[in-house]
Amino acid sequence: GYTPQQIVKIEGEIAFPGSYAILSKEERISSLIERAGGFAPYAYIEGATLLRKKGQEKEDNTQENQLRKLKKVDKELSIIETEENTEDKKQKEKNEYRVGINLKRIMNNKNSYEDLILKEDDVLIIPSEKQTIEIKGLVLAPSLVRYERGKSTKSYINSAGGFSDNAQKRSVYVMYSNGDVKGTKKFLFFRSYPKVAPGAIVIVPEKPERKGMSATETVSITTAITTLAVLIYNTFK
Repeated sequence: GYTPQQIVKIEGEIAFPGSYAILSKEERISSLIERAGGFAPYAYIEGATLLRKKGQEKEDNTQENQLRKLKKVDKELSIIETEENTEDKKQKEKNEYRVGINLKRIMNNKNSYEDLILKEDDVLIIPSEKQTIEIKGLVLAPSLVRYERGKSTKSYINSAGGFSDNAQKRSVYVMYSNGDVKGTKKFLFFRSYPKVAPGAIVIVPEKPERKGMSATETVSITTAITTLAVLIYNTFK
């Protein structure tokens, strides 16, 4: 019945960042924050996010998996982490989900459905206060601009030179620092771009490439139309 300790991490603007063992199967985000001493003075709570490994929702209780977890925990506690290179970070991102959370509501409503139960290898990140917005994609000058309260998404895009010729204006979306993503809504002839928050990324996608008809398709359509015309002519002849 033995199971090894499961480790989670909390990083960023927190009093005591580091690795913590999960104390029970009901360990939640709020309890981890309390155990870590609460938020630091410059914590940007709205931008907090939870990183969770892909496939973590699947349980595997085989003996081999238990031994693997035990070795992993032992290694994590004994080896000093070194800075990862770019390729390692890219591979790590492919194996992780960014779970959008609302930390303010979580702390005000502990043990609610939003106060997620932690899984092994979860990483809770509390960023510092954000003051910029990144605009990228099909704009004339992708850039980082200063955040201004009340400024619209379209105004931020104009700050980056505006849309380029091949921009898909109706598909603009915003990626928030906590992992949430919101797209543009359309009602009749009006577009409603998502609101921007500190640390967000405004992304303007490219229009999909339109493929012209091949010679074979053109010949097939022409033949079909000609055949149909002949049939109609013979019918009413």
